[in-house]
Amino acid sequence: MVSTDNKQFQYEVQDYQENCVQNIVSIFERLYWKENFKQVMSEHYKNHSYNFPIQDTKNIDIMMETGTGKTYVYTRAMYELHQKYGLYKFIIVVPSLAIKEGTKNFIQSDYARQHFSTFFPNKKIELQTVSAGDFTTKKGKRKN
Repeated sequence: MVSTDNKQFQYEVQDYQENCVQNIVSIFERLYWKENFKQVMSEHYKNHSYNFPIQDTKNIDIMMETGTGKTYVYTRAMYELHQKYGLYKFIIVVPSLAIKEGTKNFIQSDYARQHFSTFFPNKKIELQTVSAGDFTTKKGKRKN
């Protein structure tokens, strides 16, 4: 939720968003020690109520209803995972160009950067976007 006190945006982080971020980070606590991903996820799944299948993959799919703060959750999770485990490369896959633009605008916005700087001073996300034509590269050089 965003409020406009003093003509500045301020986030009111919801408990369920914070819980989701902490659940994501807690999965990495055990993975950090190089345990089997599927086993860790299965054990974690038993202790939490999720509505997604456990797969033997290194991907995390954050599935939340529209308008509940998915973009906030995965952005906050990236900051948390960087701070806690030094992870610094993340790939965000979205289903449409409109959502891609919304995600890009959110991450690059002054209000989001200001909000996250209260938790993670001197850290910011350097966003690089990939367009459909960017997949025609070979050996690091773009075909013309």
